[in-house]
Amino acid sequence: MSVPRLDEVDQTSAVERFNAVAAELRNVSQELREANDELKKKNKELSDEINRLQSVTNHLQHEKSLEEQKCLKLTTQNTRLSRTNTELQEKCEQLLSSNETEKQERESIKAELDKLKLEHERAVTDLQGKSEKPSIAQNTGSRWAHPTIVEDISLSTDVHIRVGKLTNFDHFFQCGYDVTTCCDGDLSVFQSVAHFVAVKWQLFDADKKESHRWNKACAMLEANYKNNPYHNAVHAADVLQGTCSLIAACPGLLAAMSKVEKVAVVFAALAHDVRHPGRAQNFLKATIDHLYLVYGGNSVLETMHVFSAFNVLSVEEADFTSDWNSEEALQLHSIVSKIITHTDMALHMGSMQKWGARVSGNTLNIQDAADRLEILTLFVHAADIGAQTKGLEVSQKWTSIVEEMYAQGDDEKRLGLPISPGNARGGSFERGQIFFLETFVWPIYDLINQLFPSIEAPIVNLKTLHQHYVGKLGEQKDFPSRANFVPPLEQKIQSLSADVERYRAAVSKMVEAQNKAPTPPNETPDFNSLIQEFQKRFSALEEREERAAAYQEKLADIAGKMYQKKKKGSSVEPTNSTVCTEGDHDPLRRALELLDQAMQRSNQ
Repeated sequence: MSVPRLDEVDQTSAVERFNAVAAELRNVSQELREANDELKKKNKELSDEINRLQSVTNHLQHEKSLEEQKCLKLTTQNTRLSRTNTELQEKCEQLLSSNETEKQERESIKAELDKLKLEHERAVTDLQGKSEKPSIAQNTGSRWAHPTIVEDISLSTDVHIRVGKLTNFDHFFQCGYDVTTCCDGDLSVFQSVAHFVAVKWQLFDADKKESHRWNKACAMLEANYKNNPYHNAVHAADVLQGTCSLIAACPGLLAAMSKVEKVAVVFAALAHDVRHPGRAQNFLKATIDHLYLVYGGNSVLETMHVFSAFNVLSVEEADFTSDWNSEEALQLHSIVSKIITHTDMALHMGSMQKWGARVSGNTLNIQDAADRLEILTLFVHAADIGAQTKGLEVSQKWTSIVEEMYAQGDDEKRLGLPISPGNARGGSFERGQIFFLETFVWPIYDLINQLFPSIEAPIVNLKTLHQHYVGKLGEQKDFPSRANFVPPLEQKIQSLSADVERYRAAVSKMVEAQNKAPTPPNETPDFNSLIQEFQKRFSALEEREERAAAYQEKLADIAGKMYQKKKKGSSVEPTNSTVCTEGDHDPLRRALELLDQAMQRSNQ
């Protein structure tokens, strides 16, 4: 084996080390090149960012230059205006100093005008009986010195009469007529509807002054309606149309009405929301509005509507009652006051109980003036809340009441007051409509339909609308059932009356059978004794019926007392009253059974 020389080993190792160092240098060189490329890239990005910032800086400097120019221009204009103002003040001072006599005359005229204004305000206050605005002395920091949000009444006769022919007027007296589209151009819906009804019902002679005064009064009423989303002049016209459609569907009612009654119901419908502030009575109470204090907190808005309506008639040019006698004028005021007052929703439930009793008793007589007033009061109130009976398309136009309620809710929230039910934004619109329909609209129109079965169209429209809203919610919900306005006691009386009629028919049938086919002597029943027995029991039934009627009257009186004392927690129990029980029917049934047996024997 040969051994390499020492110099050969050293040379080979040096070459390997050289190659290794060269490879390492190449790697380092590659890394340096990559690092250099990365630095160039970052340098370019930095250069681009510097250019962008320079551009933004130039733009801002340009904007700053423009702003400085604007400020300089405004400063120049302000200096010019100040100089002009100074010159005007100097001229005014010169004019005032040179016209001292004229100034004194102006002050004298102003004092005279103030005196006349004060006398006018005193006259209006005397007419009203109480002021609607707090006096200067009341304008303090006291909670009782809040001004009213209701705008002052305008008695200016400088109003335009904008009466025109109604479109599609042949259907005006039908349920579902749309008053919002009944006029063309800039004609007044309110005035046109009022004029149309006055002509159709022949309230005034066209060639007499009272017809022109009627149009003037309607124009002044409209001028006092605020542009609320819902409680506006068009709503009043719609209530009049709804009232007219109910009257037209009630056979014989219009013919039985006097001229004063016709004028009163039309005037009441037109004026029932005049000067409405777009806020409910509970808002006036919560804010201690001055109007709430003036009218004692009861039917505040409605009392204000009545006062405003007759304040309009205090203007001679608008007084269509100038040729009436005092009795007719006072009758007009009485009817209008009652109708408008009963549009107060606070009275709704009590009115429904009262009107429901008339359904059970079937005692309404359109030939009686007092009953006619009850009917007209019911119809106007129903029309006031009955926009949903107009049909799906028309009723959607009156959902603006929701916006008015939301606006009150916004005010209540801003003032830190509790938000009234239904006034908070974000609730379900459909559920709100269903609630109002089921709670208020359906019951009153169900009552009207039971009083006057010919009034059916509103019922059909309500069922369609109810189905529409329930469908939009994607739910299954039945339409409310009809109300039973017949009290249990009256049901018993009706049952007794039916039994009496059965008895009478049975006796007649028995007598007829006895005359036609007499039975043999041995089998002949004692019909005379039977008839005497039946007559005796019939007399007893009549006595029980009289006692039941007396008991019903006593119950009605007790119910009234209980209603008055309900809030105080007191109660009233019926005493010394005779109650008809189910057992009272047993003798009658037994008598009828005996009668049937006797008739069977007679037939045999």
